Amino acid sequence: MPKTQDLFDDSTMSFGEHLEILRVHLWKAIVGLAICVAVALFVGDQVINVVRGPIDSALQEFGLSTEDDLGGFDFIDWLKGTILGTGKPTDGSTITDDAVNSFTKIKNLKEVNLASANLSAEGLRKLQEAHPELEINFDPLVVVGLGHLQSRGARCELDDNFEAVALSLRGTEATEGDLELVKELTSLKRLDLQGLEIEDEALNVLEKLKVLEFLNLSGTGITDAGLVKLKHLSSLKRLDVRRTVVTDANLGELQELKSLEHLDLRNTEVTDAGLEQVGELKKLQALFLSGGKITDAGMEYLKELTELKRLEFKETAVTNAGVKHLEGLSKLEVLNFAKGLSANDQFGGPLSPEMMDDYTIDVQIGALQLAEILHSIDPEMYPAPTAEFEDRPITMPLAAPAFKSFKDTAINARKPVTLNVQEAFLTYLKVAFVAGLLLASPWVFFQVWLFVAAGLYPHERKYIYVYLPMSVVLFVGGAVFCFYAVFPFVLHFLLGFNEWLGVQPQIRLSEWISFAIMLPLMFGLAFQLPLVMLFLERISIFDAPTYREKRRMAILVIAVLSMFLTPADPMSMLLMMFPLVILYEFGIMLCSYSPAKSPFEAEAA
Repeated sequence: MPKTQDLFDDSTMSFGEHLEILRVHLWKAIVGLAICVAVALFVGDQVINVVRGPIDSALQEFGLSTEDDLGGFDFIDWLKGTILGTGKPTDGSTITDDAVNSFTKIKNLKEVNLASANLSAEGLRKLQEAHPELEINFDPLVVVGLGHLQSRGARCELDDNFEAVALSLRGTEATEGDLELVKELTSLKRLDLQGLEIEDEALNVLEKLKVLEFLNLSGTGITDAGLVKLKHLSSLKRLDVRRTVVTDANLGELQELKSLEHLDLRNTEVTDAGLEQVGELKKLQALFLSGGKITDAGMEYLKELTELKRLEFKETAVTNAGVKHLEGLSKLEVLNFAKGLSANDQFGGPLSPEMMDDYTIDVQIGALQLAEILHSIDPEMYPAPTAEFEDRPITMPLAAPAFKSFKDTAINARKPVTLNVQEAFLTYLKVAFVAGLLLASPWVFFQVWLFVAAGLYPHERKYIYVYLPMSVVLFVGGAVFCFYAVFPFVLHFLLGFNEWLGVQPQIRLSEWISFAIMLPLMFGLAFQLPLVMLFLERISIFDAPTYREKRRMAILVIAVLSMFLTPADPMSMLLMMFPLVILYEFGIMLCSYSPAKSPFEAEAA
C-alpha cells in the first residue's frame, strides 16, 4: 500500500505562515545587524587598530611599514564636523586642563605622558605646583595650539614656566589662523618664519611680541612696507630678510631697533644707498651682504660700524679699494668673501640644541678607521695607530641643512597615504560592517535557528539550545584562530617570499584590508562544518556511515573550498584545510552520537 504521508503532515503552519515566520526573523536579524554596525562605527578606529596588530608586527619584523593609516580616520569626528561643524580637538586627545584636578589628587604620581593631551601652559603649571618632582612629558606645539603643524616640521620650545620662547614654522605652510595664535605668544624670543608665503600684513602678529630677539623672514613675501612693522621690536637682536624684495627705501626704519646686532641682507635689492642707512646701526656686530649692486662706494658707510665682528660678502662688486674702508674696524674677527655659506650660517642662524637635532644624523665609524683617516690628513699631528690600538665604534653627530630634508623625506615616505579621497572612508565603513556582523552574529544565528525551529518537530526544537551556542563558539573560534594563528604564518610566508625574490613590497593597507577582515570571516563560516553535516544528517540526506565512506572525497572538497576561500598562497589554504578535516571528523562523531530518527519509522513499524 503506497504511503501518502509526508514531512509536513504534522506541521501546524501553512506555507504562507512559514513565509511570515521567515519575514519576521529576517527583519529582526537585519535590525540587530544594523544596530551592531552603528555601534561599530563609533569604535571603528579601535577595531582597525586591532585588525592591524598582526599585520604591523609582521611588517615590523621585515623592516617595513604600512603605507596608510586607516586608524587616523574618526567617523564620529567626521560626522560631527559635517553636521554640526564641530569635532574633537585636532591638536590632541580630549584630556584638557579639567583633568589636572584629578592628576593633583594622585599622591604617588611620578611620571605622566601628556604628549597628545590638550593642556595649556596654565594647566601644566598647576600640575607642576601640585607635584614639583613630577616628570611631565608633553608636546610644546600642542600647548601653544599648533599641534597640527608638528607633522609639517614645526618646532617649539617652552621655558620652565611653560611659556613659548622659541617657535619655528619654517616650511610648514602655516595659515593666517596659525599666525593669529602666534600673536598671543608674548614671551617669544625666537621666531622663524623662513619660507612661508606671507606678506607684509602678516607681520601685524608681531605687535605684542615685545621681547622678541630673533626673527627670520628669509624667503618670505615681505617688502619695504614690512620693515615699518618691525620698528617697535626694541629687543630684536637678529634679523634675517635674505631672499626677499626688500630695497633701500625703508632700511632707515631699522634704526629704531636699538638692540640689533645681526642683519642679513643677502639676495635682496639693497644697494650702496641702503648701506648708508645701515651705517647708522652702531651696535651691529654681524652684517651679511650680497649682489653686484654693493660697490666700493657703499663700503665707506660701514667704517662707522666699530662694533662689527663679522662681515660677509657674496658676489658683490667690492674691490681692493673698498676693503680699505674696513681698516678701522678693530673688532672685526671674521671677513668672508667665499661664495658658499659658512658652517654657522648655513642653518639661517644659530639654533638651539633641541632644534639642532632636526639637522643632525649620527654616523658610526670604527676608531681604528678614524685614526687612519686622521693620520693620512696630518701625519705629524695624528700618529699612525699601533697594533695595540683598541678599535671600537665611535658615534659622530654630523649636522647640515640637507640632513633635515633627508630625515623629513624618510618620515614622509612612511606617512599614511590614500590614492583617492574616498578610500579611507569606504574602507572604514567596510571594517565597521564586518565588525558589526561579528558583533551581531549571535543574534543573527539565533534568528536563523528560530526560523529553522518553526519547521521542526516539537521534540527536535530542544536542539536549538544546544546547537546555537555551539554555532557561536565555532564561528568565533574560527575567526580567532585565523587572526592569531593563521595571520602570522601567512604574512611571514608572503613577506619572506618577497624578500627571497629581492622585491621591496609597497604595501597599502587599504588594498588588502579585505584580506585582514574577510579571511577571519571565512574561517568562522567554514568552522560551521560540523553543524552543516549534522543538519544534512537530520534531514536524512547523509548519515554517519556515508560520511565515513566518502571521507576521501570530503577531504578533496575541503581542499578545493579552502583554496577558493583563502588568498592565493599555500599556507593559508593548508591552515584552513587541516582544521576543517579535524572538524569533519568531529561532525561524524556528532552524527554517530545522536543519529536522526526518521519521521516515517513509526509508520513503517
